[in-house]
Amino acid sequence: HSFFIDLFAGGISGIAAKTASAPLDRIKLLMQTQKINRAIITPYKSSWDCAVRVYAEEGLSSFWRGNLANVYRYFPSQALNFAFKDQFKGIFVMAAANLLSGGFAGGTALVICYPFDMARTRYGPRFNSVRYFTSNDNLFLRLATDSGSDPKHAISQGNSQVARRYVGTWDCLRQAFRTQGISGLYGGLGVALTGAVLFRAMFMGGYDFLKFHYNLDVKNKDGKSTGDHLGARWLAAQGVTTFVGIVCYPLDTVKRRMMVQGEMILKSDGSITALPYRSAWHCFTSILRKEGAKAIFAGYAANFARGFSGPILLVGYDEVKRVFNI
Repeated sequence: HSFFIDLFAGGISGIAAKTASAPLDRIKLLMQTQKINRAIITPYKSSWDCAVRVYAEEGLSSFWRGNLANVYRYFPSQALNFAFKDQFKGIFVMAAANLLSGGFAGGTALVICYPFDMARTRYGPRFNSVRYFTSNDNLFLRLATDSGSDPKHAISQGNSQVARRYVGTWDCLRQAFRTQGISGLYGGLGVALTGAVLFRAMFMGGYDFLKFHYNLDVKNKDGKSTGDHLGARWLAAQGVTTFVGIVCYPLDTVKRRMMVQGEMILKSDGSITALPYRSAWHCFTSILRKEGAKAIFAGYAANFARGFSGPILLVGYDEVKRVFNI
């Protein structure tokens, strides 16, 4: 019974947090992947420059592009995170229960929901567009059709054209599986799993530790939360979110690059570009060698700004359970 209660509370708080931070999340993804995104001709100079250009070129609603895939992923992901956390907490020794249960819960949820994270990463940024220089319109139509795009949705931008690659989240998943098999759905899983276990251990476990250590989660005689110390719990959640975001951001950048590199981007002669990275470690070292350490933290300003979603998730989970008396 408590497992499904945790599923409901975690899922609701997860959707609220992710939808609220979707614009900042899209900016972060664009900044992280722009170096290998051929649809971006002029690189973004900063997160603010990215936000201004996306709004000018694509409109306000584009900031929520791919959010449906995010909801598909995030509801079960966060629900499973919270539900499994309490299950694993009963297995480990109390001293390490918070950290280990959070880490194992994060890893379990990631494996289950990973394909939707991949779809969100590809569908949200401009990997959802296929850009070709069009000295020959027939060549453009052939390439667009071969890549699964609909030429009818092509738009002109300067001396090039852009065709929509995907018509939705499920179409993205279908194309990834059709062209690359299971690896298309789980590319970059290794580094993602490392990052998820580390992130969730510090994020969820760290918040639980602070609540316990500073007695922020006051219970009534029935063992239910009273909702006291809301401000203090919010500050604790914000501090944990900021710290964990800095520590785990390089792993997230590598994961996003590994996810999107499998895109079958065609050259003008019809051939397929070679994958730039052989492994997560090769990706990490290549970024450092060719782009510098700054590139590992590309888009961190947007990530920092969206940090408010962490307290919404953590404190929101507590409050949903309290309000519904569960």
